[in-house]
Amino acid sequence: MNKRISRKAVSTIVSALAVLILVAAVPSMVRDSFETGRVYLFSAQFLEELPQRFTRPGRFRFVLQPLVAILGWRSGLSDARAGRPASLHGLLSGGAK
Repeated sequence: MNKRISRKAVSTIVSALAVLILVAAVPSMVRDSFETGRVYLFSAQFLEELPQRFTRPGRFRFVLQPLVAILGWRSGLSDARAGRPASLHGLLSGGAK
């Protein structure tokens, strides 16, 4: 028997995973802030290192990651407008609404 997972259940699972990932990252962020006395994202060091990200290894990811996020966002909007389930929901539930 093929049981389908409801949209609400999938949304809850994905939300819980996102929260767990963020919670897992908090201790190291807090430790780094206490050790250095700053929050890296809002620091002068971050702004100084930003241009270097285009010349170091990994520069392709620095451009590719936002591009993929934008394309995913647009795809999600078109799915929502067409009444199709979100991509992750479709993968988890077999693709049907």
